[in-house]
Amino acid sequence: MLDGKIDPKIGVHLVGHSFGGVVALAATMAKIVPVKKLTLFETVDVSVLEVFGMDAAMNKVNEFVVQFKEAYNNDEDYACARVIDFWGGQGSFEAIPQYIQQQMITMTQNNIRHWELIKNNAKPQAAYQSLNIPVNLVYGSKSNMVAKTISKTLHQHFPNSSLFEINGASHFMITTHTDECVEIIKE
Repeated sequence: MLDGKIDPKIGVHLVGHSFGGVVALAATMAKIVPVKKLTLFETVDVSVLEVFGMDAAMNKVNEFVVQFKEAYNNDEDYACARVIDFWGGQGSFEAIPQYIQQQMITMTQNNIRHWELIKNNAKPQAAYQSLNIPVNLVYGSKSNMVAKTISKTLHQHFPNSSLFEINGASHFMITTHTDECVEIIKE
């Protein structure tokens, strides 16, 4: 790094999807690794909504999280299905093979912890506005309003960002629209 700026000759192109997008964005903003380019496929960093006053989307998230925690606390068999369907659309969980569904049950408590971590991930507005690297922000045309709002809001506040919509894709675009995702990464 030179004077807090990334030397374009070094650094990585960091790519993240969903919660991986939250981690990639946090690592980039904290300058944990030298990042020369960032690509986020539907980062679920809901703290962005609070930072930039996106109240309708934040209210939807808060309502969802309350219902999700309640389902988990009431021992709902597949409380985790709520998260998959929230991000991917109704029926997304049903499309997952049963052996994976079973494994997801064991990860539900950890997912609840992720929601708390994300809500506490907020940075000052100036931190977003001063990110001086190219950032690709990607969402699907079939994605929910929250995911689209996060990507669009980041695009408005990152000085060097590009916004992509993958037609026909939802949150799980990296498995359903791999060719389009690869092309965006290569850009």
